[in-house]
Formats: sequence, C-alpha cells, structure tokens
Amino acid sequence: MFAEFNGTNWSKPAPLKEVMIENTNYSYPMLSADGETLYFSTDILDGFGGFDIYYAKRTETGWDLPENVGSSINTEGNEIAPHLDNDTLYFASDFHVGMGGLDVFKTFKSRAGRWSPLQNLKAPINSGADDFGYIVDYQSAKEDTVLQVGYLTSNRNGTDDIFKFSKVVLPPEKVIPPPVEEIIDTTPVVVNDPFRYILEIKTIASEYVIQDDPSSGVVGKTALPNTTIQITVGNESITKETNENGELEIDIELGKFYNIFGSKSGYLNNSNNFSSRDIKKDENKRIRRFKVELELNKVIKGKEFTLENIYYDFSKYEIREDAKPTLDMLVRMLRENPETKIQLSSHTDCRGNDAYNEWLSQKRAESAVNYLIEKGVDVDRLTAKGYGETRPTNTCSCNNCSEEEHQANRRTTFTIL
Repeated sequence: MFAEFNGTNWSKPAPLKEVMIENTNYSYPMLSADGETLYFSTDILDGFGGFDIYYAKRTETGWDLPENVGSSINTEGNEIAPHLDNDTLYFASDFHVGMGGLDVFKTFKSRAGRWSPLQNLKAPINSGADDFGYIVDYQSAKEDTVLQVGYLTSNRNGTDDIFKFSKVVLPPEKVIPPPVEEIIDTTPVVVNDPFRYILEIKTIASEYVIQDDPSSGVVGKTALPNTTIQITVGNESITKETNENGELEIDIELGKFYNIFGSKSGYLNNSNNFSSRDIKKDENKRIRRFKVELELNKVIKGKEFTLENIYYDFSKYEIREDAKPTLDMLVRMLRENPETKIQLSSHTDCRGNDAYNEWLSQKRAESAVNYLIEKGVDVDRLTAKGYGETRPTNTCSCNNCSEEEHQANRRTTFTIL
C-alpha cells in the first residue's frame, strides 16, 4: 500500500498496483535512501520458492516491473524483510545455513555488480528462533564507543518482540577470537586412548573476476600451498609450513591462546587467533578437531584494493566511527608488513562540480592517512591522493546512474606502491 503526505494529512492508502499481481502476497516494503528503488518480499509463483526478495525501479511515470534479486540471495525457502543500508543489504532467510529459524544475513554489491558472499550476523543478533526485520537507526544518539544502533524482531522469548541492539567498540584487552569451528571426528572411541586436540590450519587466497585485478570483484577462495606458519603461544613459538593443499595440522592444549602468523613470498603477511580457553573436556570425545582459516592477499602493485564500509557524511571528509574498524584492519596489515608502502585514494561520484569533487576527495584521502598516522603508522609509508570523479567503477551516464552505482563510485581504496 502507499499513501502521500500533503504537509498536513496522509492520503487514503491504496495498493501499489504497478508492482503487484492478483492472488500474491507482498510484504516488508522498503525504499532506498534516494527513493528510487523499492525492495519487498513476495511469494510470486515465478520465484525460487517460498517468499523471495524483489526490487522495482522508479520511472518518470511510476514503477518498472519488479525483478528478482537473484539466486545468490533467494532460495527455495523464505527470504523476507530486506533493509538497504548504504550499499549493504540485510535480509532474513530460513534456508541459508544459520542458527535455526529465520536468521539475519547481509551482503553488498561488488564492483562487478554481483552480490558478495552472504554473511550470517550470528549471535547475539541471531538465535535458534526466528530473527528478522533488522534495521539500522541513524537518528538515535550514540556514545563514542558505539558504531551502530538499530532494531530487529525476534521470537526468541516465545512471541515476536522488538529488540534494540548496539554495535560497540571493545577495548583491545576484551577483544576475543570468533567462536571456534569444531569438525566432527568419526574415529571410534577407545577408553584408554589419551585425549587429543587437533587444530587444522588452512591458508587461502582470493580469486578475482579478472586475474590480478582486485577491483574486478572476488569470485572465490583458493588454497594457498607452502605457506610459512609461525605459531606463538605465550613466549614460545614454532614455525611450520602448509602442504600443497594449504593445510597444516598441529596438536594443541586446552586453556591456551594461539597466534597464527602466515607469510609467503609475493603475498602480504597476515595473522589470525585461536583460543582453546573455552573448550571443555568431553569424556566421549577422545579426539577433537578444530579449524581456522588464514587468508593472504597477493601483492599486486599498482592495482586498487577497495576498502569496504568506508562512508563519509555528505560533503564532509571527517572519518566516521563506522569507518574506523576497516581502517584499523589496514593498520594491522601495515604493522604485519613493515616494508609495504601504500597510496590511499578517495573517489567521488559524478554529481557536483569537478573541482570541488577533486578537492573533497583529496581531503578524504588525507583524513584516512592522518588516521593511520595517529595509530602509529610511519608517515613515510603513506601517500594520499584524491581522484574526484575521474576514475568511476561504473561508467553509467551520470543522470542515469542508480544510487547503488553512485555509491560504488564513492569509494576509498589503497594501492601497494
């Protein structure tokens, strides 16, 4: 249904017939920030099954025919409650692998125009019950340590209730590794066998749509063989190497914290953590296996790596709180690769004056560089460059670009020098 506000009153609600057909259910409508795209969920017969998410574009005379967002999002189950936040699409599904019932997932459009691999928001957003209707609230006041606030609906307490959430920045001493992934071991249990805990380490690298061009979009991950792995526990460390399949097994002890540092010629160093502190002994499981992945990015000089989730307020260049986690990851990368020098670049969309866009993008790039310097990165390793609107990823005619295409062009990148 839609209604129009004349400044005093709302008009009488009426069906939005342009996007509807008879005997079909429509639910969870939401408009993009520019009001040009309508997302909704429907059980239309030509979908993939159950409820699917569709979108329709606004035209000069009304709305285009709806289009399915595609099989990477929609399934034979139910996909409902879309919410578009900048370039990130949140939705709920009861078919994609989750924690039970409806779970909230997120994805975003890659530079190649494809939806990125789905991410389950996991606990505490998701539970074993139905969790849906996730929305971000930019109007509520936030403290300095709060990145994001919003709402979701869940029946985790027995009935559908609205919950408020806050995404916060934890102090370094309270940051813990993600929950460990345990692999089911079918080895028969022998009572007299000793307990054994095995950590499987797998090293991987990204594959791009166009080889050696990160800006073309990631299409998958591939094993990275013969990677040197340094494993540190307290004051002790050992060095090993993954096999031709990028795999390495080590025996671990309970109650320990493991730092896993990977290096390989031609790739950027990276690290990951694994904690066995919360693993409890199980008398029925003499052998238990756990898995951790370590991704190393190939060193590709002169090609742009896009930093996702870096947004600026309109016509501003100050670093926003929700951009800091991504920049903090870049700080960690530079600390782990002390010989690496990079150029941080900022790009605008095509709207606005050319000279102003060039000035604004330069200020934004300088703001990102200054943030890295404040975090201890040597100024001699950093260069700032604003390109304005001269290097769009989407070459649509400016007046015909969708808001999503404009958003893709407004980006911050780094290039290895």
